Amino acid sequence: MNFALFVLMVAFHIIRAIYEEERKYKKGESFGKRSVTPSPTITKVTIDTERWLEEKGFVGGLAKAKKEGYAENSIEWMLCDVYQQLEEIWEKDADFFMYYFRPILKHPVLIHHYKGMWKNNHFRFQLRALYALQEKHAVRNIADWELKTNKANTPTNFNMYNDLLIQYLYEQYPTPPFLWKTWPTLLSVNASLTGVCDAEDLQNPERHPLIRLYLHITAGGSFRDIEQTGFRLEVSRKMAHFLKEEKETLSFPIAYIKAVALAEGLSPQLANVLGYANLQIDDVNFWRPFFQFVRSQNLGPNQEQSLREVAIYMNMIRFKSSELSKDNKIGQLFDFKGRSWNTFVKDLYNAINMDYPAMGNTKDAYLLEGEDGKWYRFVRLRNHKALKEEGEVMEHCVSEFQFHQDCLSGASHIWSMRMLHAMEEPKEERIATIQFYQNALDEVMGPKNRCLSEDHWKLVNQWTSKHLRLQEMVAN
Repeated sequence: MNFALFVLMVAFHIIRAIYEEERKYKKGESFGKRSVTPSPTITKVTIDTERWLEEKGFVGGLAKAKKEGYAENSIEWMLCDVYQQLEEIWEKDADFFMYYFRPILKHPVLIHHYKGMWKNNHFRFQLRALYALQEKHAVRNIADWELKTNKANTPTNFNMYNDLLIQYLYEQYPTPPFLWKTWPTLLSVNASLTGVCDAEDLQNPERHPLIRLYLHITAGGSFRDIEQTGFRLEVSRKMAHFLKEEKETLSFPIAYIKAVALAEGLSPQLANVLGYANLQIDDVNFWRPFFQFVRSQNLGPNQEQSLREVAIYMNMIRFKSSELSKDNKIGQLFDFKGRSWNTFVKDLYNAINMDYPAMGNTKDAYLLEGEDGKWYRFVRLRNHKALKEEGEVMEHCVSEFQFHQDCLSGASHIWSMRMLHAMEEPKEERIATIQFYQNALDEVMGPKNRCLSEDHWKLVNQWTSKHLRLQEMVAN
């Protein structure tokens, strides 16, 4: 009796659900009949997708995509995810997303890229930022947007697609690419990693200074008014001109340093070298005397790499190395009066070449015999010159300034493992670079970051356990 009652109740609920869905559809409340209503469940989307596509004029694009062999079910899948993952924003303005996706369906290559892109939080937060901004700042209606492309600008991914939409919606006056190519991703750098984004940022993306600067410039403003947008930076008349004319750079810090260098009279080639050295932009008055000094030296093309390296070292000393910045000699180093380029470079390398702190009570070198009957030397790299030489010979990144900074602070200790070919007249072959971080074995790499042989791993573990009294590190 109880079982029969249970079956009747289940049947009643199923019939009632079917009737309710039919009633909603007839009243225009289900997905196939609406344009701006709360998002449906994924089941409703699957049932009504084809009808909805036909009503919105998307069938042509879908047919074209299928004809060209792209993703048979991509459109249905895409729309399911739109509703499922952007439910909150869809409820506010379904038309924005309808017109956002309409041009996509006319370009099969975008349909093809859609699945992988939509799984990226980065992309979804870009849409949220675009939605929030278009209500307040758009100068054109998204409903009128048609994706006009040619061989030169046909988008092959959604970052390019969004770049074109940004320019269509907001641009009153042309702006350099470093303003509109990067700002949609600014809000979601942390969100793409954590899945969490600041709700205030989504509702008010213009809180970010770079987005405010973009809106200011495209409305006819000047880079000289940059402080009004939240940047605490100085921009001269010359710099404003070079920033406005910058066409290649895709990063604001790079464009800013290039503008400083060009304003000080450096050639475009040298300005480009300095721009891509990732220099700190907080203190332009630190860089101006250096750029003026570089201009006076008439550096040739063969000195560009030297210039980049020197600029990186100066950046690390001034902004990122508390140990070096405390040294009184450093202040004297940055006085460029009466100096030549070669003298300055020599003095700079001497200044950063101070000896690193010792690794406890360990010696600076150890000699061990391997199972192959050959002798090996383990040598501590004591200064920047030794690190630089190791990186150049081994062809890996240990010569980068970050390792120098870590060794200078005592956080890292780096050793070189070398095989001796003759005891009487030692000729050494570098086998591995060994890094200890916080007195623990952290990394062991051979030339070009290759792995060590099993015999060499045994010798490394023998050395660390016997002489440094550390646990063995298993090769993987």
